Order: sequence, then C-alpha cells, then structure tokens
Amino acid sequence: MNKNSIDLYNQFVNSFRNYSSTRKKYLNQIDSLIINFINTNIEGKIINILDVGCGDGVRAYNLSKKIKLNKLSLLDNCPNMVKKCEKLKDVTLYNQDIVKLKGEILKNNFEVITCLWNVIGHIEGIENRSLALKNMRKILNKNGYIFLDVSNRYNLKHYGLKIVLKNVVQDLLKKNPNNGDVYFNMKVDQDKIIPTKVHFFTLNEIKKMFKASGLNIYKILFIDYKSGKIMPNQFLGQIFVIAKN
Repeated sequence: MNKNSIDLYNQFVNSFRNYSSTRKKYLNQIDSLIINFINTNIEGKIINILDVGCGDGVRAYNLSKKIKLNKLSLLDNCPNMVKKCEKLKDVTLYNQDIVKLKGEILKNNFEVITCLWNVIGHIEGIENRSLALKNMRKILNKNGYIFLDVSNRYNLKHYGLKIVLKNVVQDLLKKNPNNGDVYFNMKVDQDKIIPTKVHFFTLNEIKKMFKASGLNIYKILFIDYKSGKIMPNQFLGQIFVIAKN
C-alpha cells in the first residue's frame, strides 16, 4: 500500500464520514447493487464477508445488516481507521495490508469480499495491485464473489473532455502502467492539506488485472459518479466489477 495513503487516512479519520457523504448517491447505488446481487444469487446462505480497505467500517457494517450475515470482517492498513471500527459490534478487525496478508485471516473462506471506492487505486504499483487481487482470491470461497469499484480515467462525463482526451493520447503514445497515477492535495480538515497519489484505471487495465489474478469477471457496470445512475458505456461512469472465483 502507498505509504502516503496510510499517512493520509490516519489523519483523515475524523473527516472521513463527512467526506463520504459528498458521494452519497454513488456509494448508495454501489451498495444497493451489491445487496441485491447477494440476496438474489447467494440466496439462502448465511455468508461471511470481508471488506478490504474498510475505512471507519460504517459502510460495510450498514451493508451487512441487509443480508443474511454470519460474520463481518474488516481490513484496513491504517491503524487509526481500524481503531475507529472498534465501536462497531460483532465485527472481526484486521489491521493489515492486503498485499501482505498474514496470520489468522489466511484461514478464512469468505463468500463475499468487497473492495470499494477505488481502494485498490491506493495500492502502489501494478505488481502490488495484482498481488492484492490474488490475495483476495486466496481467502475467497471457491464459489465466492468479489465486488470492486474504481475511478475510471476515461470517465468523460465526470472529468471532462480535455482531461480524458489527454489520458487517451497518453495511453496511445506511451503504454506505461503508471499512466493512471494522479497526484493531488487532499484537505483532511479545515487547516491541513496533504499531498497524495492515487491510481485511476482504464477498463482494459481492469480486465487484464482480473485475468492475471485468476478471477473471472461476472459483470461490469458503469456508474455515474454524481447521480449514482447506471450508465450505458465506459465514458460515462466509474467502473464497478462483480467477479467470481
């Protein structure tokens, strides 16, 4: 995981809930899609869920209340975020990096793993991002599902023509796995701004990454980042993936 990302979210812990509310429609749509899919396709089962990059845990906790749950596990590499999760009842917490799984978590067999809101984009380098997916597969039930959404660098509707055109030209002229790295300043409270880096993906990049991990893509949807509506193509939304072991 990107060390800058750990530092960012350790300091962002008290502002995270308010920041999440700025993308409420988008996040709620993703959650609804997950809940409906689980209740339709894993019907009758009492399932174990792991949320990778859980943040303060509130989102996964609320989602888990709408399905037949056996156990909810939360994983985050930011100590302050994991500490925030301690207030939640009946959850198992792992303060770990998904790239370097160790210990008790490796004994698990999850029916569902979620990795949401571009969490995987905070992992440094294509090799580590691929390893993160492979590690998720290791602890996923043989018939289990992974739900993952990422920021789409070809999202014309949200990022605008100028930026997306620049991204397309860059990818055509120089094929580099770091093309999607984005540097920006994150305001973590009223007085503090932290420089950080995150990776935005292309659809083709996501497909290759899942194929390399051995996971099978079941469905891909494109979700408007503002309204949360399901959009007809990759130039109009962020990328939401449902994959199966």
